[in-house]
Amino acid sequence: MKVSVRVRVRYGTLGDMLTPEQVAQRHPATRQILRWFRSVHLPEHLQEVARPMEVAAHGYVNILPDGPELTTGLRKMLEAKDCMVRAAIEVDD
Repeated sequence: MKVSVRVRVRYGTLGDMLTPEQVAQRHPATRQILRWFRSVHLPEHLQEVARPMEVAAHGYVNILPDGPELTTGLRKMLEAKDCMVRAAIEVDD
């Protein structure tokens, strides 16, 4: 069985980071979880670990509509990002 999936691009492309204005226009749940993907506050070696997830999260918010599935997907990505950052911290110890 062949399955075809089409994603209608609403806001941009998968590789684009959202501007603050674009984030402000999104659903409050999307805005709230997206803020936890920021990596600029981390030391540089941890930014290298966290940044790809930040870019991916922005990319998905860029192409998908707000809703419970997007929020759940972002939450699971956030859990994965946190695990990767903790793994990098353990390497430092």
